[in-house]
Formats: sequence, C-alpha cells, structure tokens
Amino acid sequence: MRSKVTVVLSVVLAVYFALNGGLKLASHAHMVESFTRWGYGRSFLFAIGVVEIVSGLALAFRPTASLAGLALGAVMVGATYTHLVYREWGHALLPLFVLPLVVAVGLARGGGGRRWLRSPSASS
Repeated sequence: MRSKVTVVLSVVLAVYFALNGGLKLASHAHMVESFTRWGYGRSFLFAIGVVEIVSGLALAFRPTASLAGLALGAVMVGATYTHLVYREWGHALLPLFVLPLVVAVGLARGGGGRRWLRSPSASS
C-alpha cells in the first residue's frame, strides 16, 4: 500500500511541476510579472521552469527520484524565501506544503537517500 501511495504522489507531483514549469517556459504573463516584481530576470524564470519540468518528471522514476527530490526541495525553499521576503504570506503556504512531499517522495522512491544518510562505518 505504501509504495502505491508513493507512486501516485510522485505522478501527481510530476504533473504539477511539469505544468508549473511549462507556464514559466511559455512566459505566462503572471509568471513574468511575478519574477519581474521579485527582481529576477527572465533567464532565471526559464531556468526554474527547466528545473521544475526535468526534476518533476525525474521524480517519477526510481533511479533519479532522490536527485529530483533534492532539486525540487531547493526550488521550494527558494520559492518560500521569496514569498516571505516580499510578504506574500498566503503564497508561501504552497511551497511549504510541497517541500516535505518532494523530499519524502525523493527519499522513498529513490532509495539513494538511505545510502546518503548511512554513516561511512555502516557500509564497511
């Protein structure tokens, strides 16, 4: 049951990030306006869009899930920071909600997280 929930959650997150990243790559007016207001350039908008699409899709596959969870976690920390700095309290809630989900899915699906957390002496 646990693995089924993880698989479903990884697919939902993959779709979410693919759509969200797609809006950035398509230069959706709201995304461009927001990134401009925050002082980020268009190249940063595109870079985040690429990271969201690639990492979102990678989250759905076991071999790349840990790295994808790490990348998306970093994006969610950055998004939360930006919203808090600009006092967009309500907008900070979504990345705060998504952050533990991508980390949990990355660790559960990838398995690589368990290797990274293990002490060096444990693997000897």
